[in-house]
Amino acid sequence: MDKLLSDLQNKSSKVRYQAVVSLAEKGGEKSVEGLKTALKDKEVAVRGYALESLGELKSEALIPTIGFMLDDKDSKIRMAAVMALGKIGNEKVISPLSKALKDKDLNVKNQTINELAKIESPEIIQVLKGVLKESDKKLRIRAIGIIGNINHPDALVALAEAAKDKDLTIKLSVIDKMAVIGNESVVPVLSEAIKDSNPVVRLSVISALASIGGDTAVEKISETLIDSSDVKTRMLCITVLQSLKARKAVPYLCERLEDENKDEVKTAIIEALGVIGDRAALGTLSKQLKSAHKELYPAIMKSIGEIVATKK
Repeated sequence: MDKLLSDLQNKSSKVRYQAVVSLAEKGGEKSVEGLKTALKDKEVAVRGYALESLGELKSEALIPTIGFMLDDKDSKIRMAAVMALGKIGNEKVISPLSKALKDKDLNVKNQTINELAKIESPEIIQVLKGVLKESDKKLRIRAIGIIGNINHPDALVALAEAAKDKDLTIKLSVIDKMAVIGNESVVPVLSEAIKDSNPVVRLSVISALASIGGDTAVEKISETLIDSSDVKTRMLCITVLQSLKARKAVPYLCERLEDENKDEVKTAIIEALGVIGDRAALGTLSKQLKSAHKELYPAIMKSIGEIVATKK
């Protein structure tokens, strides 16, 4: 052991490196002290292996020592420090890792995000919210994915903020994550996003709401059907409500049918009412027989027949 500790001061970097390897293999308190000494070595390879070895010990007591290396001038060492902290992998490394998120090297930042993701604690949400302001789009998308995997109210708050991002890709990433979460807790966030001026965003929100389903989602899609001036948006709302066979949407569909001025949209609504099969739509469909264009008669008669056949 004394020989190995002495070798750490050898002029040869190969000797010093081998000493670090041997110390890591031996273990024990003296080895740990030797590895700490090696962190001051001028060679990147020596400092890097010492860091890696200290990380393998997964000791909370070593967090300050490893965290100090996040200030190293070499990005490879800072990366090694991040990975060593990740091996310890509990909430106590969140604070030093939050410092690494401010690193000037993009690769170090990305690795830090990966290590934070392994902790799976609500405490990382606040830290990752800072990443949502990063200029690098890939970092922001990665942070959105991790935050969305955490079942905590703060995660939804963070995603709601991210949904306001000016970048279309980021907005769509948030909406996709909402769809993956797949429960009604995300509907309030999607309800705000559905007001977006970009039609691509609105259509994505409707699709996400469709995957979630439930009364709250149906109500939001139905309201969008009534309020939207965009034909594509209205058509998607109708398609979704039909696929969900949403009986609660029937009043909205009937209202839109009476106000609609596009025959293609009228036809879609009529067909949807037939598929849903709620007798509450019969009155509106009967009125349409008197006022609609003759081209719509076959669709109206078919839907009335479908509804009557359901006996509901």
